[in-house]
Amino acid sequence: MSAPAFAPGPWVVRSPKPARYPAYRIETKGGDPIADVPIRANNPASANADLLAAAPELLDQCERAATILHNIIEADQIGRGYATNLADLQAVIAKARGEA
Repeated sequence: MSAPAFAPGPWVVRSPKPARYPAYRIETKGGDPIADVPIRANNPASANADLLAAAPELLDQCERAATILHNIIEADQIGRGYATNLADLQAVIAKARGEA
């Protein structure tokens, strides 16, 4: 598996500063900007920003889970029932890595 083409995590959410168009800023620990999540009425901007900031760690844990699931399937006939789950997990990992 190649190194991801995105900025490595962890990412953090910075509170919005007063502005004409306030937004939560997602950035690397080093301060490099990743994304802004606009704050609008009826928009769960804070929750969306938290989810986006967790993306690198979520991907890392999904990749670990996929490896474990793959090993269970290969080692145990009972685990073969999880093959569809593994394929789904691998597909979403590929999507997150920009490979799908």
